Amino acid sequence: MADKNIYTDPDEILALLSDVEIESEDEEDCTEVDKNDSDSGDDSDYIPDDHGKPSNDELVIEDDIRRIERELRPTAGTSKKLPAKRPAPPKTPAPAKRPAPATRPDPVKKKATSVRKSQESSLPVADGNYIVATDSTEFEAKNGDKWSTIPNRNPSDPIKTSKKNVIHIRPDPVGDAKQANEPIECFRLYFSKNIMAKSLKHTNEKIEETAKKYKRQEGSLQPVTMEELEALFGILYLAAALKSNHLTAEMMFQPEFCGYKFVATMSRRRFEFLISCLRFDDGSTREERKLETKFAAISEIWEMLIENCKSMYKPSSYVTIDEQLLAFRGRCPFKMYLPSKPCKYGIKTVMMCDNANKYMIDALPYWGKGSIPKDVPAGEYHVKTLVASIKGSNRNVTMDNWFTSVPLFSDLLKDYNLTAIGTV
Repeated sequence: MADKNIYTDPDEILALLSDVEIESEDEEDCTEVDKNDSDSGDDSDYIPDDHGKPSNDELVIEDDIRRIERELRPTAGTSKKLPAKRPAPPKTPAPAKRPAPATRPDPVKKKATSVRKSQESSLPVADGNYIVATDSTEFEAKNGDKWSTIPNRNPSDPIKTSKKNVIHIRPDPVGDAKQANEPIECFRLYFSKNIMAKSLKHTNEKIEETAKKYKRQEGSLQPVTMEELEALFGILYLAAALKSNHLTAEMMFQPEFCGYKFVATMSRRRFEFLISCLRFDDGSTREERKLETKFAAISEIWEMLIENCKSMYKPSSYVTIDEQLLAFRGRCPFKMYLPSKPCKYGIKTVMMCDNANKYMIDALPYWGKGSIPKDVPAGEYHVKTLVASIKGSNRNVTMDNWFTSVPLFSDLLKDYNLTAIGTV
């Protein structure tokens, strides 16, 4: 038998809940407040701040009613529809992924692609002075040389470095140079006894000829000795090392400018006299030798010095050939003016130096027009003359565009067994 106190109809439950009397403690609270206010002596009626507002108990009961109503209404089969669910917020589209950075194309693949494109479309014919386009990948110079944009290698050949390019030579002093440890010993290797004896002989001949012009014979007019001649060369070397070679003799021998290095060696007057009388050849036969070469005044001493440079040192695997302008403003029939150079005036010299330590292996002065055979280009003549000392050694020669040419490189590889690198 069902209990009469149990109600299943939601409407009946709501009606019963609405008739429940709500007991409040407001009166008790108000009484307490009145008691407290009576002490202040105020006769006015007290009105609480929350007058007309529901109490906390009323709010709790109302919340319970709403909760019960939400729970029982769906189970009672009411025809009222439940409130629709709050629609979900629209999904924001995911940000687009940043494209990956493009990789730099391989230069080899890029070149191959460009060659394929050039094969598909013909290139315009160039009207330059040196190269004329005959095919999309081949070019022909006016002298008959053919150039290709694709490496020309036989597929049957093994992929390995050619034997003539596999060479490693360690630079090293040779002969007496290995035993030279002191600066004076190194100096005498290059300025050998033959050079010094020849210079001493011809310098004393000039001193004897010049001293006759002076009425009073002084100590500065005396013949030079070997020791004093070496000291003279030492002063010139030291002045160049100290960057004092641009100074006048008067400034070089003043302690205020250059210290006591030069003054302790010899007097300024003696230095000037020896410089004016310094000779390296026989003056009586110079005019005849000038008909053969403009370098007659120093040609014999120069050849001896260059020979010593070659014999005292073994160059490395790589050498360079280039021109240098040696600063000089004196009287010289082949003095040149090059505005692009720092010194502008001087003697042009083509040198072959070791790439490892800048050692001068060989050098050839340029004497101006007429010093080079007419049927040979100037660059080719200088290169073949300089590389004669390293012929057949499998070394590599580097040069600039003044020397570079296809016939020269072919001759170096075929006749001299040397490889070459040059700018175009």
